[in-house]
Amino acid sequence: MNLRRMACFGLGIVFLAVVVTLISVSKETTPTVNGLAISKWLRSSGGRYVGQAAEAGTNAIPCLARLARAHDLIPYNWSIKAWSALPRSLRLKVRPPVAASEVRSRALEALGGFGSEAERELAVVIRAATNDTDLTVWNCALRAAVAIDAYHPQVLALLERDLRSSDPVVRGSAMAAFWNTGICPRAVTNLILLDPHDKNQIFLEELLVLSVLGSDAAPFVPRIVPFLADDSTRMNALIALQRVGPGGIAAVPALIACLRSPETKARPRAAAALMDIGAPATDAVPALETAMRDQELATRVLAAIARWRITGDPSLSAPVIFAALQAEDDGSPWILPQGTFGLFNFAFNGRQTALWFAGELGPAAREMLPVLITQMGTGSDWYRILAARSVWKIEGSPQRSLPVLQSCLNNRDENVRILACHILGEIGPPAAPLLRDLAAAQRTTLATRRAAMKAIKAIHRQPG
Repeated sequence: MNLRRMACFGLGIVFLAVVVTLISVSKETTPTVNGLAISKWLRSSGGRYVGQAAEAGTNAIPCLARLARAHDLIPYNWSIKAWSALPRSLRLKVRPPVAASEVRSRALEALGGFGSEAERELAVVIRAATNDTDLTVWNCALRAAVAIDAYHPQVLALLERDLRSSDPVVRGSAMAAFWNTGICPRAVTNLILLDPHDKNQIFLEELLVLSVLGSDAAPFVPRIVPFLADDSTRMNALIALQRVGPGGIAAVPALIACLRSPETKARPRAAAALMDIGAPATDAVPALETAMRDQELATRVLAAIARWRITGDPSLSAPVIFAALQAEDDGSPWILPQGTFGLFNFAFNGRQTALWFAGELGPAAREMLPVLITQMGTGSDWYRILAARSVWKIEGSPQRSLPVLQSCLNNRDENVRILACHILGEIGPPAAPLLRDLAAAQRTTLATRRAAMKAIKAIHRQPG
């Protein structure tokens, strides 16, 4: 009996030692975010902004993959009932339980944020997008799969399955995966139906997806044009044409009509689409010259740049841009095409639009330099960074702009950091002095991480 007790006692000590060892190893190897182990962080309120997982770097990816398979040990409704039954004084001290499904969705969202860096965990993501019964988790998994590798055979098969579904929720979620990631593989474009008689109005989401395709949307242009005449679909159709390029020439007559529309929101989008089509849109020049006197600041700026891109003549466009730089902003927006620079659902106001496009004119905008240089040193960081880009483009040297871009890499606003990364990538090798700052920016948020990695790659390319 004593021997049995001693054996049990010995086994207990061994078991305790193993547990302590495992806990200590876990503490040593588990990455942290905001001072918390990543599993605790995802369950905390701070975990709602999963982009902060960038702080842990790629070490977070295996942990996120494990958490993407999390399940409740005790049914969540039981746990929340038990927590609700606690005295109020205790509820204030004890964090309410978090459902495993919420942890899974956050983990999958973060994996998608790492993009191709999470390739080795794609199987976990595909499994969740295939089998998870929670709608939110499934949505997050689908977006993550597209963000990690939209062209992987299993991802393409998954997308094709969902795009062929008769369930509008399933089909709409697949479309949303493209819109939210700014990625749409050309391999699935044959499943974009654009049926105006669809009772579920899936065609509205399909129009948005076409904007992600860029020039690959050119074959769809004849099918997009009728949607420009319908009040209920016009805005989505204009969005679909924002990146189509010269292949959008068939839409020019309809875009001219939109440019003359009394609908305030349609005019700047029509000008932006004509700007992107460029030289083939010569028939639009008279309408654009009229729009250069539009009451909306953003429309005037976009029409001026569209005319310049179509004609190659900056003589009429430069004065409009110069005047806009000095005008009081009226709040009229230029909505960036989804996914531009890694920004989503983002707009520049009228003056910011002028600051951006002043640089596009290059040396023709040299007379604007004093105004731009003044703006680069004063005002909000959004104005400073846009002015810095234009100064670099006009002068042909980034030296005056680099200090502003460096400060913007440390900005608390994620969008400012992303735009700074994009501009540094545009500058290329001459931006090498800021490589260390870009490396630090990679650990702020996942969206900034992707933008910074892209910039670093562009800076490292060989000149010429």
